[in-house]
Amino acid sequence: LHSAQERAPALLAVLDAALAANRGVPALIAVNGDVFERGNVLALRSEGAADWALLRALRARAPVVLNLGNHETALVDDPAVVVARARALDLLVVSNIGDPRGAAPYAPARVTLSLGGRRVVVVGIATDAAATYRAPVRPLRGRRAPSCSAKPATPPIVPSCRCCPMAACCWAGMSI
Repeated sequence: LHSAQERAPALLAVLDAALAANRGVPALIAVNGDVFERGNVLALRSEGAADWALLRALRARAPVVLNLGNHETALVDDPAVVVARARALDLLVVSNIGDPRGAAPYAPARVTLSLGGRRVVVVGIATDAAATYRAPVRPLRGRRAPSCSAKPATPPIVPSCRCCPMAACCWAGMSI
């Protein structure tokens, strides 16, 4: 999204048309991070008011899962502030970014929903490349330790990888 306020009305119109064409079909909106853009003067001066309004509008249409990524701190320096504001809008937030200030992560690595009687699991994965985060945020970007005490049910995504970011499902505490 990258603070693309000029495209929000068109995005909502397309979404509304898709939802109307599939009336009665359960919907979930997954926003894979990158909501905000520091280089957008309007977003920076308004603290992302239009971006938050878009997220609110999306949530009015269906459940929204937001994956916390490197651009969610484009306008504020603390991921916890972004997560709290998103939760205040009733957004479900997922992330594999840990909060180094305490034992609790910013958000769970996965969320499980029921859509139309089916179980849906959404896993949040963000880059661990420090250079992609603004300098003030880097110290607040702890790495969540993988929980790989049990052997995976099936081979990992990368055969040589047993416990690393590539084994995303393992990071989320799931068998892969």
